[in-house]
Amino acid sequence: MDRFISSTELEESRRKREEEWKAAYERIGQKPPAKEEEVYDPRTLYERLQEQKMKKEELFQEMTRFSNLIHRLDEDEIEFLVTLENEERVKELEKMKKVEEELEEFRRAAAKANEEAIPKLVVPQTPAPVKNVLKRDAQRMILNNAIKKTSNSIVRKKSLDKESVSSDEQSREAKRQK
Repeated sequence: MDRFISSTELEESRRKREEEWKAAYERIGQKPPAKEEEVYDPRTLYERLQEQKMKKEELFQEMTRFSNLIHRLDEDEIEFLVTLENEERVKELEKMKKVEEELEEFRRAAAKANEEAIPKLVVPQTPAPVKNVLKRDAQRMILNNAIKKTSNSIVRKKSLDKESVSSDEQSREAKRQK
């Protein structure tokens, strides 16, 4: 019986809400809107629910009415649609072939135009100029001898430099022999 609410309790809560609204409107300085009276429906709850159910069913029938209008295709109709589809497919293939041929023709013309536009240059092959490597190596040798380094890592670096100098000399001699 905890869930049961009497009509007197409902009226009291409604009256309280109305007073709160009136007080709020008085603070603002406005008149409260006109109260709409609830329309009394003398029908029973069962009758009202049945009416709502009927409305929903009518709406559903209206929605499904159009789906019932669909009919199946005859063999003649199917055959006609298949021939239409085949004709469209053939037209599409012809169109694709035509486009491919035009593209290929354009590519050939563009390639031919590029070949004609670019003059063929004959560049005489001249041997690469011999750099004055001896001067640079001589300067490097003089600088290496002039500066004395005492660190082990520097000594290693010096030996690597000597190896690179000797490999440079070997490559120069190989070029001279050719």
